[in-house]
Amino acid sequence: MKLTKRGFVQVSKNFHTGVGALYAVGDVVGANLATMSQAQADDCVQHVLFGDHGHTMSRELCSPHAIWVVPEIGFAGLTEIEAIAKYPNNVGVATAYYKETVRGCVHSDTGFLKLVFEKKHGVLLGVHIMGEQASDLCAYGSELVNNSMTVSDVLRVVFPAVTYHELYTIAANKAALTLHGMTQSARAFARWRKLQHVYVPGHVTKCALHRRCSMVKTMKSQLEEGKENGAANGATSTSAMAKAVEAAAAANNGSSAAKQSQPEGRV
Repeated sequence: MKLTKRGFVQVSKNFHTGVGALYAVGDVVGANLATMSQAQADDCVQHVLFGDHGHTMSRELCSPHAIWVVPEIGFAGLTEIEAIAKYPNNVGVATAYYKETVRGCVHSDTGFLKLVFEKKHGVLLGVHIMGEQASDLCAYGSELVNNSMTVSDVLRVVFPAVTYHELYTIAANKAALTLHGMTQSARAFARWRKLQHVYVPGHVTKCALHRRCSMVKTMKSQLEEGKENGAANGATSTSAMAKAVEAAAAANNGSSAAKQSQPEGRV
């Protein structure tokens, strides 16, 4: 029998060792998961009994992997480093944190989900998760990668409320900002519409004004990040929208000053 460079038994696609009627599956051929070893054994037996007519697992598809530690780790597809090596200057990354989800706020869980995607068309290349239920969440990620789904495809899916699948939606929204800029992201545009309700005396409290000013700062930082990422692709809409955000901030500040100059007696 021959060995690979990593010391595993070299086998054919049907797990034949090339020696007589000897087949090898599992750890000796590099399958580091019990479920993977079982699938290899099933394929091996089907090949022996039915030849090439049996159902076999595809080696071209990526399978979800899980590491049973605390917190859990789950992943599928290419890592960021592998993606950059394969697609130079055409890889984007978007990260969503557990604390950004409703369930994460309730349970105070920590962790993150990272999407690795191709910038030109938004095709997902890899999904990496660390946190509660990561071993379960990565299964959906492998489906996205194997079916060459895009960031837009993820945003079309509505997940059940108060689940960690919300991480996919949050990360996809961040990826959309990187890919298309503010004007082409529906959810980002919805946030932009909220800023058009500037401070009106008697209708907006100081607390609400503070929240809107904070939103301006957050969106401005996102736009600056998108501006840097979009410069390589020749994007120009981000710069124009950044100026619009600055104008909105100035309008808020001006309205606040007008409120302070009015006589008291009106809330």
